Amino acid sequence: MTDWQPPIRGVVRALAPDAQHGRVYLGGRFALEEGRTQRSLATLDLASGTLSAWGPTVNSGVWAIAPAGDAATVYVGGAFTTVDGKPRRRLAALQAGDGALLPWNIGASAVVRALSWNGDDLWVGGQFTSIGGEQRRGIAAVEIAGAQTSGWDAAANGNVESLAVIGETVYVAGPFTSIGGRSRKHLGALDAVDGTATRWDPAPDDVVRALLPAPDGTQLVVAGDFERVGGGRRDVASFELASGYVTDWRPVAPFSGLALAFGDAGTVFVAGEGAIAVFRWPPLL
Repeated sequence: MTDWQPPIRGVVRALAPDAQHGRVYLGGRFALEEGRTQRSLATLDLASGTLSAWGPTVNSGVWAIAPAGDAATVYVGGAFTTVDGKPRRRLAALQAGDGALLPWNIGASAVVRALSWNGDDLWVGGQFTSIGGEQRRGIAAVEIAGAQTSGWDAAANGNVESLAVIGETVYVAGPFTSIGGRSRKHLGALDAVDGTATRWDPAPDDVVRALLPAPDGTQLVVAGDFERVGGGRRDVASFELASGYVTDWRPVAPFSGLALAFGDAGTVFVAGEGAIAVFRWPPLL
């Protein structure tokens, strides 16, 4: 872990890198420096380590951030109902440059906690039971062009707090105990075509709250409240996607990990309540 200590007070629950602009987006409900004003969005400059306020005024927390592949749009989700004074029920789209609110608008019935952009779809996880007027519990796929929910349905029995789409697989984490037609506690993998659960079952002993694919697509990093996952003792863990096995990487993070992001080459950020830690990457396999 490095010695970097950012001047931030409050909860950071979302981290998302933006390589084109040389920064990482932060979402949550926090104050910067010595200020008292609560923020939901900020950026971290990767070159200088400087934290800055970014984006419009949001009336509640931002718990998920997903930059689009074109680096021009940033999708955000959370507990908010207004953005820049305009109605946006827990989902919104912002311009990457200055954070200006965009017209795209699709509402969720309750808090959005996870977003993953993949091709033409935005995958959404959270506490909702409906999104875009369609019944979906915990997780849904939204067609960005039409701002409407697709027919994909994983039939979760609880909330989804984090997700990551890698190829034809949707990795999910949260306090659910059944998803995709199988018993899966807190962590699982779903078929991106039909929503059924795969055989992968790492069986964490407590809730997983953050997932992050490695830049080369060969590993998946997980963080949360657990002390054991994949059969081993871990604060934060990584899995080899080809085999499904947990690696020997064992970073010490004595807090509940709520958000993950890769920085420049060789670092991974782990964020939680009042804490952000930076670890070396990749692990030695």
